[in-house]
Order: sequence, then C-alpha cells, then structure tokens
Amino acid sequence: MITENTPEEAPQGTRKTVSRATVAHYVLTALLAAACAACALALVLVADELASRDDGGSHAPQAQPQEAGEAQAAHEHAWQPSYEIVSHPAATHEVEHPAVMASRVEEHTVCNTCMSPIDGMTAEHAEEYGHAGYTTGVPVAVDYVEQEAWTETVVDAEAYDELVKVADVCAACGETQPSASVEGQPA
Repeated sequence: MITENTPEEAPQGTRKTVSRATVAHYVLTALLAAACAACALALVLVADELASRDDGGSHAPQAQPQEAGEAQAAHEHAWQPSYEIVSHPAATHEVEHPAVMASRVEEHTVCNTCMSPIDGMTAEHAEEYGHAGYTTGVPVAVDYVEQEAWTETVVDAEAYDELVKVADVCAACGETQPSASVEGQPA
C-alpha cells in the first residue's frame, strides 16, 4: 500500500512514501513529456528542412523528380494506428402477448322469454320486444378482460461501442494507408 507520511508522522531516517495520486501524476507527466518530445522531433526535422533551403533572395531550383523520390525512399515511416468508434445498436425482438380473458358469475335480472340480461331496463325491454316477465338474481357467467393485450420488447444483445482500427498514419509525414482489417470490408 502506498501512503503519504506528513513530516510529523515520518519516523527519523525512514523513506517517505507517496500517494497513488502522486505516482499517477508523475507517470502522466513522463508520458506527456515523451509525447511532446516526439512532436518536438518532428518540429526540429521541419525546421532543419526549412533552414536547408536557400531563401537569400534567389530561389534555389526545385529538386529533380528522381532526387525527391530518393528522399522519400530514405524516409522511414513511423506508422501509428488510427481508430474510430463504431456504435452497435441493441438487438431486440418483439413478443405479442394476447389479452387474458376470465369469467365470473354475477347475478342479473333476466328476461324470461329471451334469457337476455335486462338489469334496470325491464320496462324498456318489454315495450321494445313485447316480452313479458323477468326473473331477478339469476346467476350468469360473464366474460371479462383480466389483462389487456400488450407487446413486449425483448433485448437479445445490449447496445455497445467498438473501437475499430481504420488506418495507419505515418507520424512523421502524415501518409495514410488503410488497415489490413478494413481492406477486406466493403466500402
């Protein structure tokens, strides 16, 4: 375990330990310095190229094509991978659930002629259809919807992001070449 002792806590003659945050700070600083050194090297190469040109009023002739080709051949590429984030949506499918029906027994007023429930409408029913007589408190099985039909979306595979190498880029000259894994894929 890495701990940090304050001067009051550190025993005389012992080494001072540092926190993880301090170690992380030192490591990140070293990495940043290394990255900056690579950038500085590229800038020095560009500055040397500019300094080697004759800008004293007369323009030096352009390099011959074969000389330029030799200079390019002498350049050794420092290929760095170039990545792209590809987002993949979730894979889902839908499941249809039918309505759940149930039945219960209720007591109703029923027409003695047609056996239709006529709760609260005995006079209207008799007038409309000419049926006489009804019975109250008749047990009748009544169907009802216990649960409505619904659609469920089921996730087969969660959505995710993927880091994909798409090309190699030369850190010195910026030339790009497609990644071998990308060449086989349709464009």
